[in-house]
Amino acid sequence: MKKNLKIATILIVILISSFFLWRFLNQYLYKTKATQETVTLNFTQSLLEFKQNETKTIPFTLTTSNNTKISAVDLYFKFNLQNQDLVEYQSFSTTPNNYFDKVIKQEIINSSSYGGSKILRLVLVSKKENSQLLNSLVFNLNFRAKKRAGSTSISLHASIGNIQNQVVGPIAGYVFDLRTNNDATNITVNNQGYCTAVGDCGQNTSCQNNSCVCNSGFYNCDGNWENGCESNQTCPSQTNTPTPTPTNQPGSVSLNLKLKFQGVMREPANTNQRTMRVKIKVGGGNLSSPVSVEGNFTLTGQKNSETDALIWQGSVNLPSQITAGQHYYLLIKGPKHIQKKICENNPSETTGGNYRCRSGNQVSLSSGQNNLDFSKIYFLGGDLPINSAQDGVVDSLDTSFIRNNLGKTDPNVVAIADLNLDGRVDTQDWSMVIYALSIKTDEE
Repeated sequence: MKKNLKIATILIVILISSFFLWRFLNQYLYKTKATQETVTLNFTQSLLEFKQNETKTIPFTLTTSNNTKISAVDLYFKFNLQNQDLVEYQSFSTTPNNYFDKVIKQEIINSSSYGGSKILRLVLVSKKENSQLLNSLVFNLNFRAKKRAGSTSISLHASIGNIQNQVVGPIAGYVFDLRTNNDATNITVNNQGYCTAVGDCGQNTSCQNNSCVCNSGFYNCDGNWENGCESNQTCPSQTNTPTPTPTNQPGSVSLNLKLKFQGVMREPANTNQRTMRVKIKVGGGNLSSPVSVEGNFTLTGQKNSETDALIWQGSVNLPSQITAGQHYYLLIKGPKHIQKKICENNPSETTGGNYRCRSGNQVSLSSGQNNLDFSKIYFLGGDLPINSAQDGVVDSLDTSFIRNNLGKTDPNVVAIADLNLDGRVDTQDWSMVIYALSIKTDEE
């Protein structure tokens, strides 16, 4: 009798222990699909329009329920549906940057099983501590339009045939129930802006990097100079009134500037790279709005020190609105560079690129030539003229372009992304654009 009681007691203890162990495992380590939290995917833009050969970012978000953290993803995106080969995948990034420590897969699958579509697969893992994991992420998919015009879309569904998308939680065996609200971005590729020869473009334009680029400007009906192609406007006739004199004609004030651009440590082998076109805006003083000029700047072979970058020098005549004796500020922008605002005749900085205009409009200009030395501050590179256009900041489009063209010496690529002018796109250019990301973006 006592022996049977002892056995029964042991069995009860085992059953109770097994119950609590099962409860612990299910509550803290493993969750089935039916009982776990959800993660919702949203494409944040419903429609994107590309010009041919243009690169754009397609963003989407992943957000979990109950603040549960994301540690890995295995996602499949369909694009180029019904054999419309309109766009091609370039790269991805996340916000925050580099959230995933390891890229397991980043591949394009040519799938004949799903209407001739292509499939982008991303398998990404974050090895961060749980305290560093997040419950909401922004993904940026960079796509480039090809030479065809038409419509397509990029989409992600909970499943594609026998393919299962998965988002993984912070512990082993934890897979979210994936939901999609806005599960696609529709894409239109038009035929504007693409050219193959000078003849493809209109009057006063030329074909550069497969885009029609304006070669000159025009005076509008008010007599003001505007950058761009021919205006094609008809100004109203004026009886007994002479043609207005353009107000942006050169005046009596000119600038002779010394500039220093990040990373150009030695003279380039290509003589065409020894001259740089620089945009200059003048604001403040008696002006109601800034006025703009452009000028060619040439390498001088001079440095402030052996470890410093080379100095460029150039001169521009300012429009007649600029009055001697006034105090102004200048906005300087190189062809692949971040615009910088200058408020001193001879500014300096302790760390490259950190100069900031904090003293108001203090550039004093006199009649005639004004010699201004800006070579003690750096003009940082990184705002690349991709498709002959700049957006004023260093962002994922710029970094992706450099990363995707590392090692290339193609002249068209070098013209866009070779920041240190060594004739190739390399890790030095990559380092420069990453450094620029840590500095405040375009000023005004």
